Amino acid sequence: MARTIDEGRVLLAIQATKQPKPLSLRRAAQAYDVPFSTLRRRLQGSQPQAGRRDKQRPLTILEEEELIRYIIDLDSRGFSP
Repeated sequence: MARTIDEGRVLLAIQATKQPKPLSLRRAAQAYDVPFSTLRRRLQGSQPQAGRRDKQRPLTILEEEELIRYIIDLDSRGFSP
């Protein structure tokens, strides 16, 4: 079963590894109760799932709305979209 990870705890653990007297990755993961692998991936530049782009949705909401406006504009002028 997948475990929900609190983003705030992950950020605190990341900060703890970058302090003037840093914690090791393992100790920071234990102290803030986050998986070691998650902490390591995040420090390597991986984004949290909430920040990732959906692979099934190639356009952003803004791009989608602009495309819809463009198609409606073409249709109103009698052009085929």
